[in-house]
Amino acid sequence: MTDRVRSLELTSDQLLERLDLLEQLEAERRMLMADDPRSDAIEDQIAELASQVLEASARQRDTGHAVLRAAPDECRSLDQVPPRELPAILGEWRDAERQAMTAPPGSLAGRTARADVERLRDEYARAHASAARSSGDWARRP
Repeated sequence: MTDRVRSLELTSDQLLERLDLLEQLEAERRMLMADDPRSDAIEDQIAELASQVLEASARQRDTGHAVLRAAPDECRSLDQVPPRELPAILGEWRDAERQAMTAPPGSLAGRTARADVERLRDEYARAHASAARSSGDWARRP
């Protein structure tokens, strides 16, 4: 059950991240002249992101229905889901950092990797703060 709920949370986080990136790209595209050679590349990235948003939305709906069917009495908001383990988040964060560094400049892969880095940095900070609270503030001891 927890794996499904975490999958739902991850899908929700990625969906919000992709929507933010889609908004940024659309704002960038609107500033370009119609004949700007960068327009085609940005429009392709917008189309790809829109496709990812639709896929994530369908995945979120299906996972949410599966969670509800599996244990309707255990359903709660995603904000109440315990954080993932710090090493798991850190591993994904490092992978996203590597992807961001190796992606071609201006590519959708680079943009999404940088967005993943930000999301994972925030998730790590929340998980670390939660661990510090639950263990008597071990992180701040000398």
